[in-house]
Amino acid sequence: MVKAAPMKTCAIVDGVSSGSLLAAEFSRRGFRVINVRSHEYASLVAHSFHREDYVFDIPAMALEHQARILRDHGVRFIIAGAECGVERADLLNARLGRPGNDANSWADRRHKYEMVEAVRRAGLPAPRQIKTADVREALAFAAGLSHHRVILKPQRSSGSHLVFAADTATRIRDAFAQILSRTTMFGEHNSEVCVQEFIEGREYIIDTVSRDGAVVVTDMWEYHFADRNGVPFLYDRTELLASDHPHGGELEDYAMRVVDALGIRWGPAHCEVMLTDAGPKVIEVGARLAGAAIPRYAHAAGEMSQAAVTADAYTDSAAFAAARSYRPPHDQTCYVVQLTSPTNGVFFGHSRLSEIERLPSFFAADLWLEDGDPVCRTVDLVTSPGHIALIHPDPNVLVEDYAAIRRWEMSGVYGTVDDRSPTADLSLTALEHNRS
Repeated sequence: MVKAAPMKTCAIVDGVSSGSLLAAEFSRRGFRVINVRSHEYASLVAHSFHREDYVFDIPAMALEHQARILRDHGVRFIIAGAECGVERADLLNARLGRPGNDANSWADRRHKYEMVEAVRRAGLPAPRQIKTADVREALAFAAGLSHHRVILKPQRSSGSHLVFAADTATRIRDAFAQILSRTTMFGEHNSEVCVQEFIEGREYIIDTVSRDGAVVVTDMWEYHFADRNGVPFLYDRTELLASDHPHGGELEDYAMRVVDALGIRWGPAHCEVMLTDAGPKVIEVGARLAGAAIPRYAHAAGEMSQAAVTADAYTDSAAFAAARSYRPPHDQTCYVVQLTSPTNGVFFGHSRLSEIERLPSFFAADLWLEDGDPVCRTVDLVTSPGHIALIHPDPNVLVEDYAAIRRWEMSGVYGTVDDRSPTADLSLTALEHNRS
């Protein structure tokens, strides 16, 4: 009797957000995929978890227990699916001797302050910063800057959640209090605040994948911000860039050096970089896929898929090597338009979505609310009602369709508070956690 070959098995730590794209990529390559929970998911991210994509879903438990289960199933590699899974993936790979990043330096890839300091130690430009639980230290730091303007953020969050710009003592105190009194989007307690100097420039995304230290840049984007709802840098749209962009080479080179400085030798990275008059400076880096289905949209527009190249990095060395020299034709471009509610109210976007679906460049809509759900004034990505992806070869069409989306938002998509059901909870806590 011929003995059947053992099933190939891999694991994703926290297959939520864009990490949910990885299960399909590895399944297509003949792998059974196991999900590992670093913690029990808050409702804010739980909506993006698809249990049917995994043969097992290992609950949050002690590291050694999860490692034993994965060893028993012969797992070949373990990858972080979302920001919250970075630490646990590194520790599990180290425990099982699987290919991964150095577990001794996991904090450089997870804590906002530590990652910027690791970049600085590598001799690369980076913003000045401190980390502290004492607002007096934050005030003293800001006072020592010529412009007195700072960014305050949690150490371990994501999606611009609880990120504030402040230029007065009152605003710094308020931001500090909000960060320390609330949990991250993953439900973690904030015990200290990362305080960085505010740096001017244009902000870019450079997405990469590494295989044993070799790096592929899969796609690049530019963030466009708007001064809305009292937030001076609210995410407005994200624009896909061609590989021959005038600053592309400079950004690629800097991002690859940052990835190396952070010890990301295996798997994806999402680098956010400010291009200043003095050159690139890191904002922060996620040792995981880009969020908001960015890999899917990049691939649809003719670029490489960061999720697919990640699967190649672990399963197909020849395909990964080919990706290192490939330059996409970039015959289409893409906008990811972040929806913005101007006030607290009620969402009615689904019933009106056909108006947007008729736009020439419409590709996809990811709405995080159902009709009738409460919606709050958008102040970050977490409080956005969702996004709409536009793809088209003519940039002028994208500009026109983007403007149509903003007009659509102002035409009754967000009902007034009086339109809510009698039992609707419009508290900020409820609004931030209504995506279960």
